[in-house]
Amino acid sequence: AAELGRYVSTTGATAATAAGIGHYVSVTGASIATAAPLGRFVAVTGASVATLAGPGYYVNTVGASAQISATPGYYVSTSGATTQTAAPEGYFVNGFAAAAATPSSFSYIMGQLASTAEPLINDGAAGSSLPSLALDNKTIRIIGNLTSARSLDIDATDINVNPGISATLSGNVSGPGSLVKSGSGLLNLTGNVSIAGDLIASQGVLQVDTNLANRVIVSSGGALQGSGQINTLVNRGTVSIGGAPGSIRVTGNYSSEPNSTLIINATPSAVPLFQIDGQAVLAGNLSYNLASGGYSTTNRYTVLQANGGIVGDLNLLPISTAGYTIANRIDSNSISFELTYRDLSSIATTPNNFAISSMLDQVKLTATGDLASVVNTISSLSSEDADLIFGRLTANQILGYAWSEQQKYDLVTRTVANRLNSYSYSNQLNGVKDDEINGWVVLQGMGARNSSPYLPSEQSVSGNGITVGADYKTNNELGYDLLGISFSAINSNIGIKDGGSFAGTTHILQGYGKKQIHDYSFDYSLSYGLGDAKQTRRINLINSSRAASSNISNNGLDIFTRLSKHFSMGNSSELRPYVGVGYRTVNIEDYKETGSQSLNLAVNSIKASAKTYQVGLKYGYSTNWKGYLLKPSADFSVRGQVASKDVMVQQSFIDGSGSVAMPGNMGSYKYPSVTLSLDAISAKNLSMNIMLRSDKQSDFWIWGTQLGIKYRW
Repeated sequence: AAELGRYVSTTGATAATAAGIGHYVSVTGASIATAAPLGRFVAVTGASVATLAGPGYYVNTVGASAQISATPGYYVSTSGATTQTAAPEGYFVNGFAAAAATPSSFSYIMGQLASTAEPLINDGAAGSSLPSLALDNKTIRIIGNLTSARSLDIDATDINVNPGISATLSGNVSGPGSLVKSGSGLLNLTGNVSIAGDLIASQGVLQVDTNLANRVIVSSGGALQGSGQINTLVNRGTVSIGGAPGSIRVTGNYSSEPNSTLIINATPSAVPLFQIDGQAVLAGNLSYNLASGGYSTTNRYTVLQANGGIVGDLNLLPISTAGYTIANRIDSNSISFELTYRDLSSIATTPNNFAISSMLDQVKLTATGDLASVVNTISSLSSEDADLIFGRLTANQILGYAWSEQQKYDLVTRTVANRLNSYSYSNQLNGVKDDEINGWVVLQGMGARNSSPYLPSEQSVSGNGITVGADYKTNNELGYDLLGISFSAINSNIGIKDGGSFAGTTHILQGYGKKQIHDYSFDYSLSYGLGDAKQTRRINLINSSRAASSNISNNGLDIFTRLSKHFSMGNSSELRPYVGVGYRTVNIEDYKETGSQSLNLAVNSIKASAKTYQVGLKYGYSTNWKGYLLKPSADFSVRGQVASKDVMVQQSFIDGSGSVAMPGNMGSYKYPSVTLSLDAISAKNLSMNIMLRSDKQSDFWIWGTQLGIKYRW
């Protein structure tokens, strides 16, 4: 029987013959040797089977005894091809034994193509056994995650990393030129870098975990991070210090340009230090990325140290860490910061608000994302605005009662001329509308007023009244809008010293509103008053025994607008200047006069108009005292009126002898007004208000006191 790999040429041959090179016998004792099929080869003389050529290899003759790898720049399109093909113009192959030519503007591709199972250059598998690439004026495009130990010889070379890709080059990078990192992916250099030119982070993230003796330039679209050392660093984009990549150290000088950003990534247990052995020339922004947690509010953290000194300044960007405010300090050779924390529950004025703020206090140290932004934003607001936010997140009802007394002091007679008391009751419901931030406030109020006699008793005054109203309020990101309406009916009876009297009712309909946008508030109101009175008086000029009575109509329109600006002065005080203008008209008609004799039926009328104004400044402060939030405030303003010169008074004589038209006016004046107020707000369910007010008007000083109590749940 023929030995394996040998054959007999004729049936019954006396000896077996070895198969020729590139031929094989398929069974022992074959009578003839068979040539390998196209694209196959036999590796040894006398093989019993033909072998398929490996991917990217070919056999150049039928029945070849070995496979041959494709020449660089050529490819084979199928496994076991018998020939290699040169890549078309504009195409390339990524190394030896490529399976196909690939179109690209790049010189080389490294990584794994997602659309094929064959790696173009799988440096992660090949490791340091791959030959060095000479990349003068060429581009490497990294399209897949990889770690490569391949050495690179560069000169004006661009390494482009695809979006979402992370590539680590641990081999030697050398050459006479520069290296540009482009593409939005991450390139990490961990090997020896000894290039003569600059290392430029043009796009994406460049991570340096090695020591560089040359200059690194971070362009406006690039970012730098890592734990290595850099000789000279120029920041025109973003440099990130701390966190998982570590902290860069600059052994020479550091400079940053106006649109650059230096990011400090810190945790409560690890606050990084950006060490600069030379000089730091600073411009641009400084951003603290502080992870949630419990930071010390007594320590000052140093984040940059420049042994050669600091020139310039950095703009501090807002922090996003919940509940903290930051104070940054730049000294002659260092940058440091310290944190302060605000207890939100101390701001709350209702039980529901207290519950919400206490919950935020509990989660402030671990809050992330949107919740961290909310807590931090509330912490930066004034106490009044922060409590308003709590109210938007809750629902509560308020019952209120207020009492006030006003006195009028005559500067001429130096006596108290009048005392006026008033009372009011209110019922307020605050709520949240559906699932939105918008909410509504409904006010239902009722009030009463009572006047005591003048002192001294030149004439007596008595009366009462009632006021009802309602408000509608909507909240938004910029502030809130308020619309309201109220109606008052006031009865009065005035006794005159000569025995006459006035009795009547005045009705006042008022519409008002407020528009708040950020720190600006725009108030407006429109009031219309209509009064009817019955006047009885003695006609002493003619006959002391006769008396006359008349019906008086009094109506007027008052329009007023006011603009104010809120300035926060730290966490506990605020300043609010304001200015207002208005217009008012008055029409009074004594349209009929009767007595024992009908002496005068002519109309006595007064028609007048005036422009009004107000300029003022309000200062408010808040502090905690024995469980109460105390909010004292002082409001000083100057009010004035400029009367129209077109006012006419049509007056008829009481004895009926004639009438005369004469010019007149409502009066022009200006007077100061001072209001002092104190709110005491319990975190439980009770709040109190005390207000003192003083106005100077012509020959009178008017002052008043108000006490209000509100119960909330």
